[in-house]
Amino acid sequence: MVRAPDAAGLPTALVALKLNCRNRLGDLTFAARLQEENPHGVNVVHVDPPAARDLNHHHDAAFRAGKYNIGYFAWELPEIPDTWTPSFDYFDEICAECMYLGKPVITADWSATAEYVTMETGCPVRAPLVALDRHHGPYAKGSTWADPDPAHAAAHMRTLFADRALAARLGAAARATIEHRFAPAVIGARYRRRLETIATF
Repeated sequence: MVRAPDAAGLPTALVALKLNCRNRLGDLTFAARLQEENPHGVNVVHVDPPAARDLNHHHDAAFRAGKYNIGYFAWELPEIPDTWTPSFDYFDEICAECMYLGKPVITADWSATAEYVTMETGCPVRAPLVALDRHHGPYAKGSTWADPDPAHAAAHMRTLFADRALAARLGAAARATIEHRFAPAVIGARYRRRLETIATF
């Protein structure tokens, strides 16, 4: 995640979150860049959703207050447990919400986001699939995992920055996609059709 903004020349501040974490913590690649303060106006919080509720407890409310908080959830499998959805309330943006606001999205071309982020609506990032060779926190050995290409993500960033007309075009298409295919009324109609079908069993 850090390599892509680095490649695009974006300023970052890497903060080690003081949260209980089951993921492996032995990767020290960016250890020298870790700091306590988050000086920028945008937080990208990369955790499993349930851990988000402990942010204020471990970092105090000022960590999120007055900033735009993006949940970049550490979940690569096809489904997010329903019990995790209350954790979304801690953030101003998740991917689909960004699209609804007419913003171009850069995201891995795999799993749930691949349903609505295409070259016509956003910037899908190449992500070859690999099988996990060991357990990674909640991700079990043998699970299918996407490995996004940071250079491809950085290229998307540079393109969107340089071509504002393209960014606007993608943003408009993204909003239309969410409104027409994933709006509450649309999803509700799908639920209704499915329930009516079940009722005939």
